Amino acid sequence: MGYGITCVWGLGDIGLGGVVLLGGLGGGGDSGGALPFAFELNRLGVTTVFAGFVNARVGDVRGAEHVTGALMRVYSSTVSPSTRFFEPSIAFLGYETYCICCKEPRPMVLEAVNWLIRKYGVETLVYVDMGGDSLVFGDEPLVGSWKEDMAALSILAEIAEKNNVKAYLAVGVLGGEGGGKSLSQPHLAENISWLLRDKAYYGYYEPGKHTLRSLLQILPILLKKTPSPMLTLYLDALRGIQGTREYHILYLQGKYHVKQYYKYHFLFNPITVCKKSLFCQHMKKNWRKNTRTNTIRKKIRRTPPIKLETIINKLLEKKIDLKTIIDKHNTKTPLRKTNHHPHTYYIGGT
Repeated sequence: MGYGITCVWGLGDIGLGGVVLLGGLGGGGDSGGALPFAFELNRLGVTTVFAGFVNARVGDVRGAEHVTGALMRVYSSTVSPSTRFFEPSIAFLGYETYCICCKEPRPMVLEAVNWLIRKYGVETLVYVDMGGDSLVFGDEPLVGSWKEDMAALSILAEIAEKNNVKAYLAVGVLGGEGGGKSLSQPHLAENISWLLRDKAYYGYYEPGKHTLRSLLQILPILLKKTPSPMLTLYLDALRGIQGTREYHILYLQGKYHVKQYYKYHFLFNPITVCKKSLFCQHMKKNWRKNTRTNTIRKKIRRTPPIKLETIINKLLEKKIDLKTIIDKHNTKTPLRKTNHHPHTYYIGGT
C-alpha cells in the first residue's frame, strides 16, 4: 500500500487575488521550512507560490526553465550540483515553484522577485531561515553561514521598502544553526532584545492541528529525497522530541540538543533586521564582493549577560494568527468561497 498525502491546491483552485510568495533565504531546508505557512494559508483559501533563494548561477540549475534575470522555474525533475537543493521536492508536491539564483548580479536577482510580484499579484512575502543566522548583526564571535542568508535578506528588505508589499522574515529552529554551535547564543539573545525594543517582532507561528498532521506525514518523505539538518531538527520538535539525540545528517554529526521551541517560527520585520546587520548592509551596497567576515567585522562585541531562553520566553508571549496577514495585507481581491480539491500523491508500495 502506498502513502497517501493530501496537501496542495493549485493556482486554479484558489479564490484569493492577493498571492503570498514563500521561500527560503539560504537554500537547503529553508524553503522546506516555509511549507507550514503554505499548508495553513492554502487551508484558509490563499494562493501560495514558492521561490527560494539558492546559492547558484542560472546555468547551474538543470532541467529548469529560465524565466527572467536570476529566476528559474523549477520542476520535480530539476537538478543542481548542490545536494541541498530542496525546491524540486516542493514542486513534487504540486506547487508552482521557482528558484532565485543569488550568484547572479544583484539587479538580476531584484528583477526575479519583481517579476514574480507582477506576475502573481503578490501582496505578501514570507521568507524562512531555519537556524537563525539571518539574525546575526556582524559583530558576534560566531556568525554561522551568514553569506547566503544575508544576500537574500538584503533583497527581501529592499523589495519591501520599494514595493507596496508586506514582508516577513520567519526564523525557525531559532539558535539551532550548526546544532546550536555555530552562533553565539548570548549575542543572538541580545540582538533579538533590540528587535523587540524596536517593535520589529510580529509574533510566533505554531502549525494548527491539520497542518501539523500534514507536516508529520510529508516531511519524512521529502527529507529522504533531500536531507536537511535544520529541517530534521524542526520535524523532531514537531514530533514532541526534546533533549539530546545523535544525528548524522550532512554537517550535523554527533549529539545535539532538541529544544521545545524549535517547532515555532518567529516572525520579524526584515527591513529593521537588515538595517541593524553589518552583513546585510554590506550585501545591499556591495552585493557579493569582499565578503570575508573579518573585512566587514571591525570588532567583536562583548558577550552580554543574557540567555537565549530568557528572550525566547518573551517571544512566546505574542502569537501570530496567519489570518491577520491575510486580513491586513491581501486586500486587492476579497476572499470568495471555493471548492478545494486537495491532490493526493501515492509514494512507494503497491
